[in-house]
Amino acid sequence: MAPVEFYSSSRKTASQSTSGLDSELGQKSIEVTEASRPALTSAAILDQLWSSINEGESPRSILHARGMQAINQAVKAIAVARGRWREGRTDKTSSNSADLAAFVRMHPREELTWACTLEVVPIDIQPKPSLQVGEIIEYNSSTHGVWIPGEVMSINEDGTVDLNIREAANPDRIRLLMEEIRVARTSEPDLVAKTIVNKLQNGHAVRLAAIGASSVHASILGIALGSLYLQDQSNVAEILFRPEFSTVELGSSVRRSNSKLVTLRFLLSPKNTDKALHTRG
Repeated sequence: MAPVEFYSSSRKTASQSTSGLDSELGQKSIEVTEASRPALTSAAILDQLWSSINEGESPRSILHARGMQAINQAVKAIAVARGRWREGRTDKTSSNSADLAAFVRMHPREELTWACTLEVVPIDIQPKPSLQVGEIIEYNSSTHGVWIPGEVMSINEDGTVDLNIREAANPDRIRLLMEEIRVARTSEPDLVAKTIVNKLQNGHAVRLAAIGASSVHASILGIALGSLYLQDQSNVAEILFRPEFSTVELGSSVRRSNSKLVTLRFLLSPKNTDKALHTRG
């Protein structure tokens, strides 16, 4: 099992949110509704990040979502923004930070429905451990745009890796297979949170898999509660999550997620207050 990674983070169909939330966070937020389109919201996320960078501030983007469907749309938008950020398709100079991650805070009493604030920040990922022949991995397919399970067959002298699914693969597109927790629409967020905390405290990398808005909602609630538990028990500020679209096993076939069967995977790791550069405003 891969060890827990600690990250350092540098710190419009979408409309702007209420003044109360803006004054609390010190930045205007993107209001996400159930009708918001993830592709357009992701563009607003990247605009906020680059605006912060250009103004010499710690880069971050703030999203606010009310209700299950809106939270689902917000998470999908972050997944799209991650892909564009990593691939450098932001139409701006590339940042030194290789990836994006998010924190979440829930607002359970707001308008008698679940609402949340999502903060997206750039992160620097620690170097990957060396791959070994026979290891089970996942390969980020540029053709399909998703992570595909595979096995390391050999390591080439030029640094590329031969997999059972592709020869001469770029090692930057390979990661070790993580333990996965499947979150159902009926999953209790408190149980999800306790499972997350147990895994992270024992040094395990954790990935959640969610299909559909209700499962994504349960995952987000679990991450938010898990952050509170970790803050009470150890020197950890919050849980970082990195959502992404992935493959779905359907019988003997592997299909990419689509609008009818949305599969999101959340890569989780704690942000240690001594090691992270980013501090909440």
